[in-house]
Amino acid sequence: SDVYKRQILPYRSVGLFADENKPSIFNAGKKLFIAVSTGSSFKVYKLPELSIKLLGPSHPHKLRAILGKNEYVYVATKDQVVCFLRYHIVKQFPSLSQDSKSLGERYQRLMNLGEQILALAVGPKTSSIHLHDSANGELRSALKFGLPIRYILHPMTYLSKTLIAVGKWFLLDGGCGSLLLPPSSC
Repeated sequence: SDVYKRQILPYRSVGLFADENKPSIFNAGKKLFIAVSTGSSFKVYKLPELSIKLLGPSHPHKLRAILGKNEYVYVATKDQVVCFLRYHIVKQFPSLSQDSKSLGERYQRLMNLGEQILALAVGPKTSSIHLHDSANGELRSALKFGLPIRYILHPMTYLSKTLIAVGKWFLLDGGCGSLLLPPSSC
């Protein structure tokens, strides 16, 4: 019938569909892409034309953070980080510890630190940073804070350094997984 045909006609959208999580802009080869989360799934668009290149699979939990790195897409649910190569899961990072879960911590941010992936978990009264090897997902370092992290910044000029604000400023050296206070060179 004519009504049925009109309901299934394809349409062209302008822009992209995304939720409130920070999108991730990344290079794969010589091309530029943006990865966005859409509830419990993710999409990868090619820039600048915003054409969809990948529709990620659906997860049982809402996605809380996303990161694109080379041909990989990393997503974080409330207590798990998963790495995708296109549509396939290639790595699952260790889950948050029972201690972190009992404190109400949930993943909120993923950052690319070169050879490592930084996963930030924040709870009502505490927070933690987990540094994972991007090649195999192994946990390299875990840092606990007695306060929620309020701000985190990774300057592009410092591959392994990250500024963290939790009451006072800290400088995280991802190369050795330690905090430097006050911020200075490692």
